[in-house]
Amino acid sequence: MDLKFLLERHSFSIYDRRFGCIQQFFNTKEKIETPQEWETTLRNSRLNNVKSYWVNLDWIMNYKSFLRMKYVARSEGIEREKFEVRKIAFINFGCGEITDQEENLQLTWHPETPFIRFTMDTKEKPRIVSFLKKKQGVELNAAVHLVPVRLEKKPIRNDVKQDCIKLARKYLSETAKRFYASLPASSDQDIDDDDH
Repeated sequence: MDLKFLLERHSFSIYDRRFGCIQQFFNTKEKIETPQEWETTLRNSRLNNVKSYWVNLDWIMNYKSFLRMKYVARSEGIEREKFEVRKIAFINFGCGEITDQEENLQLTWHPETPFIRFTMDTKEKPRIVSFLKKKQGVELNAAVHLVPVRLEKKPIRNDVKQDCIKLARKYLSETAKRFYASLPASSDQDIDDDDH
């Protein structure tokens, strides 16, 4: 697997073009008031081959704690050469190319040590890094150890909720007002009755 960090404006892939078409479609809409309206509007559009899915909380997994069981952050290669993560242009996992003594590219299997390059040139000598923990405490099992980030909606700040309600009251429909009023807030303080 190759992970490339492309420069801005260099990712004109089919996916970018597709999202561009979707964005153009939404630009024709005067207003969309609630998150559910994004889905409904997209489903009722004339765009081909577009499906929308409502993401549930149990889809959003806590990969951070899961991956910390097996991997650690590193800023040096296996030969102790230091590097800055922000300068990485290209990471190759599993099977990648490396030059031999005669500068010919050879395919190399490296399942535990990613190749890191700082340019897109595959002939650049890669920095070889191991992100694996030296001692594994537990055998990772996604079905057991990968859990949702949270089981409840994360509350927003109460002042943000009040601003949303104030704007909804001024510009949006009754449905949108009810939606923003129903958002869980981080404080027990509720909106003042005379603000409704």
